[in-house]
Amino acid sequence: MIQQLFGGKINQYISYKPVCLGDELSQILQQQYQRLSELEKEAIAFLSSYPQPVPLSQLLEQFSDRQNQLFKVLLSLERRGLIEKQNLDNEIVFTVDSVMQNYILSGCD
Repeated sequence: MIQQLFGGKINQYISYKPVCLGDELSQILQQQYQRLSELEKEAIAFLSSYPQPVPLSQLLEQFSDRQNQLFKVLLSLERRGLIEKQNLDNEIVFTVDSVMQNYILSGCD
């Protein structure tokens, strides 16, 4: 779909809200999502619910009872390319990849 409609320009494709995932992409995202642990699913759902980058301090507060596990989860999600880490105003913040975010917000078909 991206190749046919947008000439392979992914940035142009994901600039449209909401992103139309298509059957093939939905299946790939479903496979990736199903491989996540429950805590990974909770963390990525929490991050997806915010349109703005989420500070690490807010994540630590949300998952205060599982902070040690949260660090491993964030590393795992970043390594898989499902979240991105940035340094914004001297604070580490996290965002979810826009395509995955759309998948999660649509109910993880």
